[in-house]
Amino acid sequence: MSTTDEQIKELESTVRDRAFDRLWMIGQPGAGKSHMTRWLASHTMAMTIHVGELLRQKHGDDYFTNHKESSLAPLDVEVEAMELVAAAIKQAAAQDTVLIVDSLKHPRQVEVIPSHDRDVVIMVETDPKQLRERMRDAKDSRKRLWAAANKEWGITRADLITAIEEAGIPIRYVQNNVEK
Repeated sequence: MSTTDEQIKELESTVRDRAFDRLWMIGQPGAGKSHMTRWLASHTMAMTIHVGELLRQKHGDDYFTNHKESSLAPLDVEVEAMELVAAAIKQAAAQDTVLIVDSLKHPRQVEVIPSHDRDVVIMVETDPKQLRERMRDAKDSRKRLWAAANKEWGITRADLITAIEEAGIPIRYVQNNVEK
């Protein structure tokens, strides 16, 4: 199944109509979370925060792939990420705009979501064949990061979804098979 025009229009409408204050993107690395976040922001004027990009700019890709115990960011960096998200939430509220957060990675990050009735999680999924093609075409440093993060995603995916569901936050699934 491809991302349909209806799915895109529904997401765009969700942002434009202020059905939620915040959209939290989740999905395995390479699924298209950042691509979809940028597209929605460019079509709706929503505010965005790309947590992984901000942390990679500050700490570098190798910082996240050189940890033997996990491909996730170390706890101190994860706390830093959640502080960035908290600041973005306050800024979006002050500007009375929707915030799109790219992305949640771990169940403990669900705790930062402030108001479950004003939030929605967007689970971006993609066809495995297209994911392999995206990884093949990526830079070597990105391939290493994706490989480590995909391994972790396989471990944390179920726990993350469970934490979101237990918190009562709605999840919308979007199949993203659009070529980048």
